[in-house]
Order: sequence, then structure tokens, then C-alpha cells
Amino acid sequence: MSKNRPFTDKLRFALAGWRHAWRSEVNFRRQVWIGGAAVLVVIAVRAPLVWLALTVLCIGMVWALELANTAVEELVDLVSPERRVVAGKIKDLMAGAVLFAALASLVVGVCALWVALG
Repeated sequence: MSKNRPFTDKLRFALAGWRHAWRSEVNFRRQVWIGGAAVLVVIAVRAPLVWLALTVLCIGMVWALELANTAVEELVDLVSPERRVVAGKIKDLMAGAVLFAALASLVVGVCALWVALG
């Protein structure tokens, strides 16, 4: 596959990845809904723009890590269809990264509410 494809092709591939994650990953759908709701709440309470930006950045980080987690899980399943300890550790590490980002996002969201309502 050529790396010098037009931008529109690359965008189409990226959107296909999002569609795949949306259709196949319950956690991705859940995080999209929760993230969207969090942004709406931060807007509704009129948090300062910097807190809205931080919230969106953190949510984007969670979504990106969830997409990476999905890719790594599928790759691990492809190269190691049988159960192996190291395959489980790889999946656990990626899940831990997503959890860490989600918890950090929660802290940022709480701080945004604290500033807006405090």
C-alpha cells in the first residue's frame, strides 16, 4: 500500500476505523456518549474556555487510546489466537492506559465544574 495516497483516501480509512470501533466496541460507544455529555455539561455550566479545551483534549485522549486499544487487541488476537500469558498482559496494559486516561479526564471534568460552580 502506498503512503502517498490523497488526503481524502486517508480520511476515508480513518473514518472506517472509527466506524469499526463504534460497531464492535461497547466501551468505545460508551466513552463517546459519556465524553459528549461531559462536554455539554462543561458548556452548560459556562466553565472558562480553557477548562472546556482541557476537557475536550482529555476526552480526545481517551477516545484515541480506546482506538489504539482496539487495534492492539485485534493484532494480538491475529498473531496469538491461542491463549498466552504475554498476550493477556499486552491487552491488560492497553486497558490500563485507557483507564488511566479516563480517570485523568474525570479529574479534569470535576475541576472544570469546581471552577465554574465554585
